[in-house]
Amino acid sequence: MNHRKRIAFVIQHTTKRDVLDWIRAHHAVLVFHELYAVGCRVSELERDLGLEILPLQRGEAVRWAVTSTTGELPQVDMVICFWNQPEALPRTPDERALVQLAARWNLPFACNRASADVMVTALPLVSELGTALPAAS
Repeated sequence: MNHRKRIAFVIQHTTKRDVLDWIRAHHAVLVFHELYAVGCRVSELERDLGLEILPLQRGEAVRWAVTSTTGELPQVDMVICFWNQPEALPRTPDERALVQLAARWNLPFACNRASADVMVTALPLVSELGTALPAAS
Protein backbone atom coordinates (compact mmCIF):
# COMPACT_ATOMS: atom_id res chain seq x y z
CA MET A 1 0.00 0.00 0.00
CA ASN A 2 1.19 3.51 -0.81
CA HIS A 3 1.62 5.57 2.35
CA ARG A 4 2.24 8.78 0.38
CA LYS A 5 -0.97 10.81 0.74
CA ARG A 6 -2.41 13.64 -1.33
CA ILE A 7 -3.31 16.50 0.98
CA ALA A 8 -5.35 19.42 -0.32
CA PHE A 9 -5.14 22.76 1.47
CA VAL A 10 -7.75 25.47 0.99
CA ILE A 11 -5.96 28.58 2.20
CA GLN A 12 -8.13 31.60 2.86
CA HIS A 13 -6.58 35.03 3.20
CA THR A 14 -7.79 35.36 6.79
CA THR A 15 -6.30 32.01 7.88
CA LYS A 16 -3.13 31.92 5.77
CA ARG A 17 -0.79 32.66 8.69
CA ASP A 18 -2.39 29.89 10.81
CA VAL A 19 -2.09 27.35 8.00
CA LEU A 20 1.54 28.31 7.29
CA ASP A 21 2.42 28.02 10.98
CA TRP A 22 0.74 24.61 11.08
CA ILE A 23 2.60 23.40 7.98
CA ARG A 24 5.92 24.57 9.46
CA ALA A 25 5.16 22.69 12.68
CA HIS A 26 4.54 19.48 10.71
CA HIS A 27 7.17 19.94 7.98
CA ALA A 28 9.00 16.72 8.92
CA VAL A 29 5.87 14.67 8.17
CA LEU A 30 4.43 16.66 5.26
CA VAL A 31 7.64 16.49 3.23
CA PHE A 32 6.78 12.83 2.46
CA HIS A 33 3.34 13.60 1.00
CA GLU A 34 1.91 15.32 -2.09
CA LEU A 35 0.63 18.76 -1.16
CA TYR A 36 -1.87 20.82 -3.15
CA ALA A 37 -3.20 24.28 -2.41
CA VAL A 38 -5.97 26.53 -3.62
CA GLY A 39 -6.52 30.14 -2.65
CA CYS A 40 -2.95 31.41 -2.45
CA ARG A 41 0.27 31.98 -4.36
CA VAL A 42 1.95 28.60 -4.28
CA SER A 43 5.38 29.97 -5.26
CA GLU A 44 5.40 32.03 -2.06
CA LEU A 45 4.43 28.99 0.00
CA GLU A 46 7.15 26.86 -1.54
CA ARG A 47 9.77 29.54 -0.90
CA ASP A 48 8.63 30.17 2.68
CA LEU A 49 8.14 26.51 3.61
CA GLY A 50 10.74 24.64 1.58
CA LEU A 51 8.12 22.16 0.37
CA GLU A 52 6.83 21.34 -3.10
CA ILE A 53 3.20 22.40 -3.30
CA LEU A 54 1.18 21.93 -6.46
CA PRO A 55 -1.23 24.75 -7.30
CA LEU A 56 -4.95 24.38 -7.87
CA GLN A 57 -6.72 27.33 -9.44
CA ARG A 58 -10.04 28.52 -8.07
CA GLY A 59 -12.73 26.35 -9.59
CA GLU A 60 -10.24 23.61 -10.47
CA ALA A 61 -10.08 22.04 -7.01
CA VAL A 62 -13.36 20.20 -7.32
CA ARG A 63 -12.79 18.94 -10.86
CA TRP A 64 -9.35 17.78 -9.80
CA ALA A 65 -10.47 16.15 -6.59
CA VAL A 66 -13.33 14.02 -7.90
CA THR A 67 -15.38 13.42 -11.01
CA SER A 68 -18.83 13.23 -9.46
CA THR A 69 -20.66 12.25 -12.64
CA THR A 70 -18.68 9.05 -13.00
CA GLY A 71 -18.50 8.25 -9.31
CA GLU A 72 -14.71 7.84 -9.45
CA LEU A 73 -12.79 7.75 -6.22
CA PRO A 74 -11.38 11.09 -5.14
CA GLN A 75 -7.81 11.96 -6.04
CA VAL A 76 -7.26 13.48 -2.61
CA ASP A 77 -6.78 11.64 0.68
CA MET A 78 -7.49 14.47 3.09
CA VAL A 79 -8.53 18.11 3.08
CA ILE A 80 -7.30 20.87 5.37
CA CYS A 81 -9.34 24.07 5.30
CA PHE A 82 -9.04 26.30 8.35
CA TRP A 83 -11.64 28.99 8.72
CA ASN A 84 -11.70 31.63 11.41
CA GLN A 85 -15.40 31.74 12.16
CA PRO A 86 -16.55 28.36 13.47
CA GLU A 87 -20.21 29.28 13.08
CA ALA A 88 -19.78 30.14 9.39
CA LEU A 89 -19.47 27.44 6.77
CA PRO A 90 -16.95 27.93 3.98
CA ARG A 91 -18.30 30.44 1.49
CA THR A 92 -16.51 29.92 -1.82
CA PRO A 93 -17.59 27.19 -4.24
CA ASP A 94 -14.21 25.44 -3.86
CA GLU A 95 -14.44 25.39 -0.09
CA ARG A 96 -18.04 24.16 -0.04
CA ALA A 97 -17.31 21.50 -2.63
CA LEU A 98 -14.28 20.18 -0.74
CA VAL A 99 -16.37 19.93 2.44
CA GLN A 100 -19.01 17.98 0.46
CA LEU A 101 -16.29 15.80 -1.08
CA ALA A 102 -14.92 14.93 2.34
CA ALA A 103 -18.40 14.07 3.62
CA ARG A 104 -19.36 12.03 0.55
CA TRP A 105 -16.17 9.95 0.46
CA ASN A 106 -15.57 9.72 4.22
CA LEU A 107 -12.30 11.62 3.85
CA PRO A 108 -10.49 13.17 6.79
CA PHE A 109 -11.27 16.90 6.87
CA ALA A 110 -9.70 19.45 9.20
CA CYS A 111 -11.32 22.82 9.78
CA ASN A 112 -8.96 23.90 12.57
CA ARG A 113 -5.49 23.30 13.99
CA ALA A 114 -6.60 20.66 16.53
CA SER A 115 -8.30 18.44 13.95
CA ALA A 116 -5.35 18.88 11.55
CA ASP A 117 -2.96 17.84 14.34
CA VAL A 118 -4.92 14.63 14.90
CA MET A 119 -5.00 13.86 11.16
CA VAL A 120 -1.29 14.40 10.56
CA THR A 121 -0.45 12.26 13.58
CA ALA A 122 -2.56 9.44 12.12
CA LEU A 123 -1.15 9.64 8.56
CA PRO A 124 0.65 6.28 8.72
CA LEU A 125 -2.62 4.64 9.86
CA VAL A 126 -4.88 6.00 7.13
CA SER A 127 -5.61 3.74 4.16
CA GLU A 128 -6.23 4.83 0.57
CA LEU A 129 -9.97 5.20 1.25
CA GLY A 130 -9.66 7.17 4.45
CA THR A 131 -10.43 4.33 6.84
CA ALA A 132 -8.20 3.35 9.71
CA LEU A 133 -5.97 0.32 9.31
CA PRO A 134 -5.73 -2.26 12.10
CA ALA A 135 -2.87 -1.59 14.50
CA ALA A 136 0.24 -3.72 13.97
CA SER A 137 0.70 -6.57 16.44
